[in-house]
Amino acid sequence: ASVRVIHRDSLKVHLTLYGHKLPVLCVGASSDGTICASGSADKSVKLWGLDFGDMHRSLRAHTEPVTALAWVPRTHYLFTAGKDRLIKLWDADTYQLIHALRGHHGEVWSLAVSRDGGLLASASRDRSLRLWSRSDEQVFLEEEREAEVEAALDASLEKTQQAAEAEEEEAATLGVDGRSEGGAGAAGRRTAESVRGAERVLEALSVLDGEEERAAEYEAALARHAAAPPDDDRPRPTLVPNLLLLGLTPGAYLLRALGSVRPAELEQALLLLPFDAVRRLLVRLLPLLAEAPPVELMARTILYLLRVHHKPLVASRALLDLLGPIHAALSARVSAERARLGYNVAALGFLRSAIERGSEGGGLFGEALSARAAAAPPTVSELRRKTAAREKKTGGKRRPKQKGSAAE
Repeated sequence: ASVRVIHRDSLKVHLTLYGHKLPVLCVGASSDGTICASGSADKSVKLWGLDFGDMHRSLRAHTEPVTALAWVPRTHYLFTAGKDRLIKLWDADTYQLIHALRGHHGEVWSLAVSRDGGLLASASRDRSLRLWSRSDEQVFLEEEREAEVEAALDASLEKTQQAAEAEEEEAATLGVDGRSEGGAGAAGRRTAESVRGAERVLEALSVLDGEEERAAEYEAALARHAAAPPDDDRPRPTLVPNLLLLGLTPGAYLLRALGSVRPAELEQALLLLPFDAVRRLLVRLLPLLAEAPPVELMARTILYLLRVHHKPLVASRALLDLLGPIHAALSARVSAERARLGYNVAALGFLRSAIERGSEGGGLFGEALSARAAAAPPTVSELRRKTAAREKKTGGKRRPKQKGSAAE
């Protein structure tokens, strides 16, 4: 688990590098000879200084043993590969992961970089040799970190879901119901999309809380300005619009955040909200029940939150007082929508009966269509139809054309 640096001319040991816990599988030095990288079966890549043999940084490079590494010439960029089927590009100066290359279906065993650093060749156990070329597309490290975190989150959620399904299958095999009596069942598979939806709702709630604080500070500043003496020449305070609201009202901004969650992921996203966020969400949805357009979205959100958090909502006196106005406002809004829907259905039925009554005389707008047809010149199909009808009346014989009489 150690690395030895040997002089090429005298074959004497210059440095011995200790630090790996398992055998070293690959080693390589940068083109300027200042940094040495070693990959080990302990899933780490260690960067060493070749002047004194000090370890600059130990990188947790892969989730499986590191099998190959290659330096980009005339740079401190390092490619590493492992048994996790990934190829990663690192910056040995900042110790940051720049990009991860996915494509192999087996363990990657060997890497080679061209002299200009524009091409990378990789060989894998899946019997493939892949050639990677450098593109002009910019890479943003923040986006790479977010993608890596989302991939890890998806993997952890998948493992959790598989474990839960295995427990449910085992309980079903033993004839035991794993869910508690009276409890709400799972809303569905927890995915990264539902987690991001819950984060968007929480972000909207925090933005609205901050906006309320800004409005309260503005009102206090106005009161202080009004109470100031007349000789005070300080300007009147102004409230700068919050750019995070995107020019929307607080209610429209909250409904936009709720509407950005896919309907299939809405219940799972609401299930991930903490109880304090549920309370704030119910308080903010109450004044929107009167006239806000997406009544289906608000009703579905409120009913699901009440069903899931019924016990803590009933146990709190303040929240219990909130349920009465929510019930009244939601019932009134649903009744109004039902009446509007019934009115529209009745209007459509009236139009349908009017069309059926006027079908004998040409149907709806029959007179206008008849007048338009009479004013328009006859088409070729109409002329052919009239000719066929005339021939049918005359027995299918055409009258011969009369020729002019010859001059005597």
